[in-house]
Amino acid sequence: MILRGVIERFEQRAYRAFILTSISLLLSFIGCRDTQSPEASLLTRTLQFRPGDRFIYDGWVTDRYGIPLDSFKSQHIWDVLSTSSQRSGFNDVVVIRDSISSLSTGSTLIDTVFLRAGTNGEIFRYGFLAELLARREGLQVPKSWDRIAWFGTLGWTVGSLDSAGQLPLTAQCGQQEDYFEVKLNGISTVFPADRVEMSGETLDYFLWLSDAPACFPRWEEAPDPFDNIMNGSLLVLREATIAPRLGYFLRSNQSRTW
Repeated sequence: MILRGVIERFEQRAYRAFILTSISLLLSFIGCRDTQSPEASLLTRTLQFRPGDRFIYDGWVTDRYGIPLDSFKSQHIWDVLSTSSQRSGFNDVVVIRDSISSLSTGSTLIDTVFLRAGTNGEIFRYGFLAELLARREGLQVPKSWDRIAWFGTLGWTVGSLDSAGQLPLTAQCGQQEDYFEVKLNGISTVFPADRVEMSGETLDYFLWLSDAPACFPRWEEAPDPFDNIMNGSLLVLREATIAPRLGYFLRSNQSRTW
C-alpha cells in the first residue's frame, strides 16, 4: 500500500509538471508570434495609493473546483494608513490595515498588508508567499518582498515556494485587460485591470490590478488536488472609496476630481 501511494504521488507530480511545461511552451510560442505588435504586458503602470483610500472585499474559501463556499464567506476592509512608512530598509512602504470579518461567526481579525512600488514598474508585497504557504501547507518560509507584478516585462520570478529557494514561483502579465464593476465613491463604475498569472510546482495564483483607480480588483488562489490541497481562496473588490486627488483620471481618459 505504501509503494502504491508513492507511485500515485509520483504520477500526479509528473502529470502536473507535464501540464505546466506544455502551457509554458505554448505561451512562449504565442509570445514569439506576437512580438511585432504592442502588448498590454509591456505597458508601465504606476499604483498611487493615498492615506484614506478604503477597499471593501467579499472573500470566500473555494472548493477543489474553485467554486466559492458561502459557508466560509468573509468581508475584508482595506484602509490605507500611510504611503511613506519604513520597513525592511525601505521608506516608501504603503501600510494597509486589513479588517477581516467572518460572516458565519461574527469574529473580526486585524492584519496588515505592506506594499511598495519599484522604480521600473515593479510592485512588491511583503510576506505574501510566506503567509500564503503557512496557511496553505503549514510551511515556514522567511518573509521577503515578493514581486507580485512587474510591468514592462513579459515574465519574472515572484519568489520561492520553499525555504531553500529551489521552487520558484514565476509570473507573467495576461495579454488582455479584464473589466470590473465596482461601486467607486458611491457610483457604480466599470474599469479595466491587468491580470497577473503566477505558476509554480505547488501553487497557481492570479491577481488583477489597476492604476486608475489604483486597486487590486481580484485575488484568486487556486486549489491543488494533485498535492492534496483541496481549498483555495478568492477576494473580489465590491466597493472602494478613493481619497481626494487633484486632477484624478480614470484610464478611459474621463476626468474626475474627488
